[in-house]
Amino acid sequence: MAKGVIKIVHPKSFDDDPLRIMRAFSLSALFNFKISRETLRLAVLKKRKLSGISSERVRDELFKILSSAKGHETVLHLDKYGLLELIFPNSLS
Repeated sequence: MAKGVIKIVHPKSFDDDPLRIMRAFSLSALFNFKISRETLRLAVLKKRKLSGISSERVRDELFKILSSAKGHETVLHLDKYGLLELIFPNSLS
């Protein structure tokens, strides 16, 4: 197993708890870990499931990202992979 790499354990992990998508990004930001290619692929595939998660839970993960040294870079990745439009659906045009 590679050190410093975030990788889902099971292909249905994001189905079981879609907040894990956000958590992958927050852990990446907090601990300077990379997200595996397969985990990113599945996160993008399952990202629509985030809309069913309470805004408080998503907010908590977003605050973790913003408080990290890699906050700006991670927010850019959230945008790149289409997650920001789900987090802020009415504020982006």
